[in-house]
Amino acid sequence: MANGDNLADLIDMVRREMPDVPDEVWQRFAVLASLKYGASRVYIPAQKKRRHLEAMAAAGLDQDAEKLAQILGLSVRHARRLKRLG
Repeated sequence: MANGDNLADLIDMVRREMPDVPDEVWQRFAVLASLKYGASRVYIPAQKKRRHLEAMAAAGLDQDAEKLAQILGLSVRHARRLKRLG
């Protein structure tokens, strides 16, 4: 997020990435989030493993671990672990 605490900043950032979603949907989301989680901190996990697995799928699972490690910026050992999961 821009400052790390503001849901409005997060919504604005995501809105720019998803222009196909109508403004009414973002407004409804903001209202529902503020009603349910107002004045509290909400944890958003990074989901690195999921992103890596999706990148591996896009690169093709037939890639060797060394190539995957290079593409993903990981160690070869970690790329092998992820490859076993995928």
